[in-house]
Formats: sequence, structure tokens, C-alpha cells
Amino acid sequence: MISFEDVGRLIAFGTNIAMTPGASGDRAEYRRLIHEYVMNPHFRDAVDAVLGGAECEVTDANETIGLVLFPRSGSPWSWPGKAPDLPWNRGDDSVDRAARMLTIVALLAMQFPAGVDLEATLNDTDRAVPSVSVLQLEEYIREFCEREKANAPDVAAGTPDQELPMWSLWLSRTTYGGAVKRTSRTTSTYLVYQTLDGLQQLGFVSDLTPDSPAEQKNYRIRRRLLAQFPDFLMNPLFEALRPTNA
Repeated sequence: MISFEDVGRLIAFGTNIAMTPGASGDRAEYRRLIHEYVMNPHFRDAVDAVLGGAECEVTDANETIGLVLFPRSGSPWSWPGKAPDLPWNRGDDSVDRAARMLTIVALLAMQFPAGVDLEATLNDTDRAVPSVSVLQLEEYIREFCEREKANAPDVAAGTPDQELPMWSLWLSRTTYGGAVKRTSRTTSTYLVYQTLDGLQQLGFVSDLTPDSPAEQKNYRIRRRLLAQFPDFLMNPLFEALRPTNA
């Protein structure tokens, strides 16, 4: 007999992107329910049917990552169009939102220059994801923008910000200067920090240096981000962000 209370609990765990299965408390219960989902086809059909009614589908389910959901357009959990709290949707500046999205794609491209790298990490639960610092990621994006600038025609003087290529907008920002005591909010370094900090609040990355200032921060990607966004690998921007020697 199917427990629809368990169906609801599993969906609640799955929609909490900061929650992963574990060995104790709610995380142990999450692991039990994931095991039931994988091993019991009747329970799985019930969960899938309820999620289907909410315009959602399961893209992955295992006892390491949990239940990974893909919300279709119109779903109450649709991402990112109906998630104003995500870091690239904060504020009204579309240029900053685009720059934050560039930061996220660059984070994946820097850590996983080929799709097989990401797949290998997902399939090997013992493989550790390297950490990345705010300064390293900003330098990586800046080098990409410099390459784009070298291969692009000159931008006409007076071009509105909304029509400028992203590489031009990024290079127009100053980076962190070690002589100053605090990273200015107008720098590209702070924009990278702000994006990574937003991902940390959502449970997609771990903050390895919680007491450090913005320019000294280090983060590590969590497996949920890798499972949720493999489609970034198909983005032409991801290809352009690859190091030239990759």
C-alpha cells in the first residue's frame, strides 16, 4: 500500500534544494524515501504523477544527491523565471543580472572544461570538487573577456549599456585592488562574490571561508548544482569560456 504521506514528504525534501540525504534526522528520512522511490515502482509512479500535476519531472534520484526536479514552464517551482530571490534576479539592473549569469556559467566552465569531467564527478561520489576563490574566478572571467575583445570589432562610442557586449561591460569594471581595505561594491570582484554568496545561500555551493572578507572568499560547488544544471554544457557561452589550452 502506498503511503501518500511519504509521497508528500519526499516531494517536500526534493523542493528544498539545500537538503540532501544523510545518516541522521530528516536527512536519514530523506534517504529512506529516496530508496523507496528507486526500488518501489508503485511508489515512484505515485510521486511522478503528483509531480506531473505540478508541471515537474524527476531528472535524477539517488541517495547521494537526493531528488532532482526539473520544473517546466508554469510550475510553481519554475526556475529561474519565477524565482526572484535567485542572485541573478536581484535588483532591476539587467546588465548586472547578465553578469551574474556569466559568473555561474564561468564557474562550471572553469571547474569542468569538458562535459565528461562533470559526468565523472557526478558518477564518482568519492571524487572531491576543487575549491575556487573569488579572485580566481574573476581573473578567469576577465581573461575570457580579454580574448573576446581581441577577436571582436571595436565598440562604437556612445553605445548604450544595454547594447554593449558582456565582455565590454565586464572590462569596464575595475577589479579588486589589494591596496584598499574593503572591496568596492562596484568592482567585478564584488559581483563575483555576490553571485557565489547567493548560490551559497541557496545550497548550491559551500562557503569554505565564512569569516573572510569578499576578496578572500573560497567556495566549493555542491553536487546538487552539477546535477541540476548539466544543460549549461550545451550553451555556446560555455564553449567560449573554455581555456584556450583545454
